[in-house]
Amino acid sequence: MKKLFFVWCGLLLIASCKKDGPQPLPSFELITYQHIKSEEVKLSATQIVVMNSANQYSLKKGAIIFYKTKAGALGKLRIVDNGSVNQSDKLIIDLVNYNPDGTELLVKANVQVDINFNFDLDAGLQTLADADQSFAFIKIADGSKIISPELGATFKVVTY
Repeated sequence: MKKLFFVWCGLLLIASCKKDGPQPLPSFELITYQHIKSEEVKLSATQIVVMNSANQYSLKKGAIIFYKTKAGALGKLRIVDNGSVNQSDKLIIDLVNYNPDGTELLVKANVQVDINFNFDLDAGLQTLADADQSFAFIKIADGSKIISPELGATFKVVTY
């Protein structure tokens, strides 16, 4: 009887501990402004490696990135294609910007960013102008491809 009691207590303890750990992120469509807002302090201007010099893609298709734009809007983007599928060095993304009340400000799907171009997350457009970019998608000398935050925009990769 004692053994059964201890087994039952152990199972109860294990079941209750599962709720304490970090919960998996919902799908891109179900991620809300509140999810992004809760991670805002972890956003940084650190470069994101898309492909390293050995032609290995570090940022996988489906990866989700939270961001804060240069104008201060919080948003999310999903990597639809990191260039490994389209073979044209294009980054293809879906993005959503939010108003401070959590409503959607801007929604864009299958937006292409050419290599060595800038991208303005506030407008959801590729740009050549050096005054409008949130990031630059760059191929550097060793062949690596990176997303380089620009003009105060910050990012955090949240899934691979």
